[in-house]
Amino acid sequence: MISFEELKPENINSITQLMTDFYAIDNYPIDVEVTKRNFEYFIEQPQLGRVFEIRYENEIVGYILFATLFSFEFGGTIAFLDELFISEKMRGKGLGKMAVEFAKNYTKEQD
Repeated sequence: MISFEELKPENINSITQLMTDFYAIDNYPIDVEVTKRNFEYFIEQPQLGRVFEIRYENEIVGYILFATLFSFEFGGTIAFLDELFISEKMRGKGLGKMAVEFAKNYTKEQD
């Protein structure tokens, strides 16, 4: 069973570890402590966007990060998919496809 739940403060460490794994794919640098503080700030400022935990059988296996911005071209405030990551051990189970469907529905609801 897959679910998408807004990031809870107590799960910031888990999501930061997943982000570290994601960034390691391309050797992208990450400062773990700054990232944790950024997550704390981000979830306290809902106008900036949302982070969702991707859970499979109640285990956090990935995350989706939406950022919000204002665009004249698109008619106002929009949410866009900034990051989507699923842990390596959970790939190949169709979770990515379900996450993209969730993302499509979420961004449509933000209109």
